[in-house]
Amino acid sequence: MYLIKKRLLALLLVLSLVLTFILGAGIIGCKAEEEAAAAEEETAAEPEGGFYIGHVSIWNVDWYAYLGNAMDLIAEEYDTEIYRIFSDFTVEKEVAGIEDMITREVDGIILGSVSADSAQQAAQKCNDAGIPLVIENSALGEGPGTVVSDVEFDWYELGVMSAEVTAENYPGTKVLLMTGTLGTGPIDLMLKGWEDTADGLGLDTVKIVPTDYLTEKALSETQNVIQSGLEFDVVWGHGQVVTEGVIEGLKSADVLDDYIVLSCNGGPVDIANLQEGELDGAISYSPGFHGLLCFLSMYYHLTGKDVPELTYVPMKYITQDDPEGGYVWEMDETFVPIAEEYMKTGKADF
Repeated sequence: MYLIKKRLLALLLVLSLVLTFILGAGIIGCKAEEEAAAAEEETAAEPEGGFYIGHVSIWNVDWYAYLGNAMDLIAEEYDTEIYRIFSDFTVEKEVAGIEDMITREVDGIILGSVSADSAQQAAQKCNDAGIPLVIENSALGEGPGTVVSDVEFDWYELGVMSAEVTAENYPGTKVLLMTGTLGTGPIDLMLKGWEDTADGLGLDTVKIVPTDYLTEKALSETQNVIQSGLEFDVVWGHGQVVTEGVIEGLKSADVLDDYIVLSCNGGPVDIANLQEGELDGAISYSPGFHGLLCFLSMYYHLTGKDVPELTYVPMKYITQDDPEGGYVWEMDETFVPIAEEYMKTGKADF
């Protein structure tokens, strides 16, 4: 009898321990589930990094290389991966790049477009796929496609500013414009700004010559203009690669000192030409800073923050008196907070 009672007590003790373990595990399990749910809710409310962003760029040289490098720099700071494709300034490769990124299910796409129409085409594809699109340095053609944000220069104002700078420093002059690619939204807007301003300021626009942003073409076209006997006093190169061709064309004819040469870009080549006295002035803006703003526009959108529909990159005019007084092109980590502040206030001091 005693043995039976002893075994019964032992059994009851074991059952008690098992029950205690089950209840404890249930409580711990519930607590773990609650903590996991809370963590998931917090992550959904404030996502941090981990995004996969596509970037369709024109080329990987000059302006576009600086822009892409800056985007990679800030992406690393924000724990984000950039997947990049180059269109080589062709609509076909641009469209293929957009479609490839949609197939890869990127979180967002940043596009430097070939034209306003192809940007609209890209917008429609992204809208249908539910992928946000930010365009940079591109105009958006008419159509149902929409974008999150457009980060660019005030192209019209760049034309106005070019005319005002010319009239202030070289009044009453005859001006030759060596431009990029005609028919693209940005160039057309800049020329409209120039045309709306130049005549009223007493400037005479003698010719507009497209160079497609190619140094060799700018050189040969400058030589053609000189040989034609066209009279001009001032020549604008719309981009430092264009201006370099203009300078070389004038030098080849031994007439560089006879003309005033101005440039839109203010990049390293322009700065070197200012320092050497071969360039008289330049409107400076930074592709690197542009890249930071493009990334932040997309990142802020993906994290639920308000993003301006249009963000303009800052510009300033520099001369031989202060050749390095413009906006630098090469970005490092110190420029990230400056870009963040610019997104808030529209002011940048660098």
